[in-house]
Order: sequence, then structure tokens, then C-alpha cells
Amino acid sequence: MGAFFVGVICVLLPILSVEASDCVLPGGEWADVDYVYDGDTLRLSDGRKIRLLGVNTPELAQSKRWGGRASQALADDARVAVTEFFAESTRVRLVYDVERRDRYKRILAHVFNSQGDSLETFLLRQGLAFHIAIPPNLALAKCFALIAERARSKNLGVWSHSDWRPLQVQNFSSKETGFRRVRGRVETITKNGTWWLELDVPLVLKVTAADRAYFPDYDWAELLHKRIEVSGWLIYRSEQALTKQKKHAYKPYIMHLRTPYALRLLD
Repeated sequence: MGAFFVGVICVLLPILSVEASDCVLPGGEWADVDYVYDGDTLRLSDGRKIRLLGVNTPELAQSKRWGGRASQALADDARVAVTEFFAESTRVRLVYDVERRDRYKRILAHVFNSQGDSLETFLLRQGLAFHIAIPPNLALAKCFALIAERARSKNLGVWSHSDWRPLQVQNFSSKETGFRRVRGRVETITKNGTWWLELDVPLVLKVTAADRAYFPDYDWAELLHKRIEVSGWLIYRSEQALTKQKKHAYKPYIMHLRTPYALRLLD
């Protein structure tokens, strides 16, 4: 074979109440894997490109054409793990959620091998992937969160590697982007059409009206002045953009907060 957003707010997840075999969905279609790009992206023999649902693995090195970035820590380990997952057979079952494609036109799917094992939980159990929950594709979100929390409790993979420690005030670097964990204290919560949670680090969390539907009966006021950990993609705003936007312009980074799975209360 070729080379190729965790806790729920306020309470700890019951990390011993789920097995990988529980993270299974029926149905789907059968296909064959032809190429492994990285830990969360595959190519099928018919040419379709598959992006795994519910997980995000460290990124491999990019060519100069795409920015020339070096591989992130454990990216090679995640890719090797995927190739090992298909060591006996490249036959897979693809199960879809609500959305079929992402903005890059890749097929979004949950992937199971011929023995019925989930590739996503295989990676999460070893700490080689972060759990991400992006609406509306949440069919296995709770199960994945439990598996990821177990790996966190054991300090496996990304949960113990120094490169994947949460960013805090003292180690925020210039123009930090990509998927990261961030810790900070909520300083203000501004409520209008879109809510903004400003932290004591250079970050503001964006919560749209549609996102809030995934936080039913949540006590947002409870977060004020509390320390939290969030995970997701950091978006850097240039000084020019900050000047133009006027509102919430004092924090150079934005993270889109979509579900409770990406948010953890620390105190």
C-alpha cells in the first residue's frame, strides 16, 4: 500500500463505558483502498478521495507549492497506523452521515474494515487523532468522544507529546494557525446574532445562532471568568483585517466553536 474538535463541559466523560465495537453504523457501501495519503485521508481504487469523519490527525509535510511546512508530530505514526489497519485487506465499508462532501470535494465517510472495525476508533484509541465534531455529521460523535477521552486519560499519543500541548498565554507564537488546543480564561461574553467569547489569550470564540442549537439548555454564564480548554482550527486575522472589522478586533485569532465536544471546563 502506498504511503500516503475531548471532554464535555462541567463533567468528565464516563471513559470506561464504551468499547470500539460500539462505534459502529449499519449499511454503507463496499470499496477498496488504493492509497493512504495521511492519517485521515484515503484514495479508493475508483479514484474517489475519502476524508474520515469525526477525527483529525497530525498533518504530513507539505511541498513548497503548498507552503513547505514540515510534518507535525506523530503525523507519520498516524499514517503507518492506517496502513497497518489495512494490512490484511484493503476492502472497506463506507458509511455516510448527513453531508457527503467537504469543501475540498472529498467524500466524507466513516470507514470500517472487512472485520467490521472502525478506522476512526483505531486511531483515537492510540492517541493518533483528535476527535472533532462538525455539524451536522454527528452520528458517532458521542462514542468517539468517549474513546478519545480514554486515550487522554492514559496520556497516549497527542495527549502527551510536547508539540501538542495546549497553547496558553506564555506560548502563543506569532501567526499560529491550524488545528490546536488552547487554554484560557473567559473574560467577556458578547451576545448578539453571533456570540463572542473573548479569552485572556489572543483568541475569541465565535458561536453562531445555528451552533447554539447543539448546546441545548447550556448555562453560558457559567463560563464567565472560568478557565477552559477549546480545540479547533485557529484563524489568524491580520492587523489590516482587525482595523477594518472594528468589533472584536482586539484578539488576533478566531476559533469557531460548533459543539460542546470542543469545549472543556477546567475549573
